[in-house]
Amino acid sequence: MDFCRARRAAHLKILRELVKPFGQDERCLKTFPGVGFIGACTLIACLESGWRVANKRRLWTYCGVGIRKHESHGTGHRGASRQGNRYLKTVLMTAAVAISSDRSPDNSLALMWHREVGRGVAPARARRNLARKVAVLAQRCLRFKQEYDDEQVTATP
Repeated sequence: MDFCRARRAAHLKILRELVKPFGQDERCLKTFPGVGFIGACTLIACLESGWRVANKRRLWTYCGVGIRKHESHGTGHRGASRQGNRYLKTVLMTAAVAISSDRSPDNSLALMWHREVGRGVAPARARRNLARKVAVLAQRCLRFKQEYDDEQVTATP
């Protein structure tokens, strides 16, 4: 157990050294609910400066939280995509779970979660929608070097 702790501490030290040039980005991403140091480093490594992906639908697909459509002759169904970056999907879904597990909604993302579940949306779908929102906000943070601002989060009533 002590060996694992020492190993983890050594890995975090290496990670901190690698992230030093992106210190402002890392601090901005850590202001998001549910995103910690390792999640911020993963987002920086995969999304780079935020301009890597052109629009939100491509971002969702790249992050592994996109929607796929199955259609034939005008009928079909939509479902969760299984493609994308597994590391990003893990970070985004972990953030969504952390936000959704908060009993008292103290930010706009948690309010969005409670509102969707209250309307009858399945919790798994609501978490995926929350992960999509976090992905778009993280991309915006990396592009414009802005911290998480609860006032800028738009959620349809």
